[in-house]
Amino acid sequence: MICNAKFPGIFLIFSVIIVFALCTHVRLHEGDLAALEFIFPYQNNFTFTIQIGTRYPFYYSRTGTIYSPGLTEDQVGRFSVQTTKEGDETTSIHVQIVNTTREDAGTYICLVTDTRHAYSVTIKRIALNIDYTPGKASCTFETVAKTTEGWAFLTCTALLGSQSGLFDCYQECEKIPPRNEINQNRSRFWQTFWVRKSLPGVCCTSLYTKRRGLRQCDDFKWNFLEKPATDMTLCLLNGKDTYIETSESPTNKPLSFTSKIKNAPFSTEMGDKVSCTNINVHWEALAKSFICISLGLGIVVIFLVICLLKQKRKNRYSQNHNVCETVRLNMQSNENEISFLSHHQNTQTDEVHETQNSEIRRQPLKFVDPYQEYVKHLS
Repeated sequence: MICNAKFPGIFLIFSVIIVFALCTHVRLHEGDLAALEFIFPYQNNFTFTIQIGTRYPFYYSRTGTIYSPGLTEDQVGRFSVQTTKEGDETTSIHVQIVNTTREDAGTYICLVTDTRHAYSVTIKRIALNIDYTPGKASCTFETVAKTTEGWAFLTCTALLGSQSGLFDCYQECEKIPPRNEINQNRSRFWQTFWVRKSLPGVCCTSLYTKRRGLRQCDDFKWNFLEKPATDMTLCLLNGKDTYIETSESPTNKPLSFTSKIKNAPFSTEMGDKVSCTNINVHWEALAKSFICISLGLGIVVIFLVICLLKQKRKNRYSQNHNVCETVRLNMQSNENEISFLSHHQNTQTDEVHETQNSEIRRQPLKFVDPYQEYVKHLS
């Protein structure tokens, strides 16, 4: 069993498990070109398969074609695989993905089998992370009767992205004041704004670290009174694409966005809360990976402790067994010594008896006359 191995063997197994858990990480933005490279110490006599996570392999080297069971129909048209020989001992396997999307994210596994040795298998992994922006803003207006005269509530919602996002809304070159903070669930985030009913406007989503500004903001537009849209060119000429004042709310109370805002991350109280509320998804993935690795390391540590305890118990049993064996050997030695002394003493006694018998046999036999003995007795 593994637990009976020596400590260097256990340490080697522990090291292999740690290395096995690690893989190369690649981070791209949605729409980028992905080029994944697997390098193996083979030139000939090998086959390989490529798959994403636990899906079916989408590429077999024997056929040289990409299969749909491991990929969607859209992915089949965007994926390609090539092999190139480098030097005299290595081969590179290239996986190219055109116009990457969020569904391409995952752990790409390349499994190479040496055909000369059926059980010689090499596995390499590359974790591909795709960052994507929040979805487009979709906004709705609430009943005008519930709002202050001349104003309405505009609630915007959008799909979460892997990067922190927020809403930017404009009317007449001014940022629209928010009514509340950003809220979110696992898939969406939303926020409500004050809007003037007499003016057209536009809303869009932006990255927290990279604001879109008026030039690119066109997710949702409205015009209650069908007035001509705001001439954004004038706003841009006035330098208001990156330096926009936030208009006051109908309550004339200072809100979090009443200061001048630039395309940099917010320094206001609202901005800080937004960054905490709209969580970056890839940080959650990193946290999950850390938890999984920690659990794996915990299991390995528990396994090593159990092995060490078993080895310690075995050593203790071995020591007790050695002590018992030593006592048994000593007792056997004493018994042998007593037996030897007893045998030696019996041998000496037999020799004395034999000597006495020999002396008796050497003495001459005397004949006794009974009549003479009787006469001696009478006299």
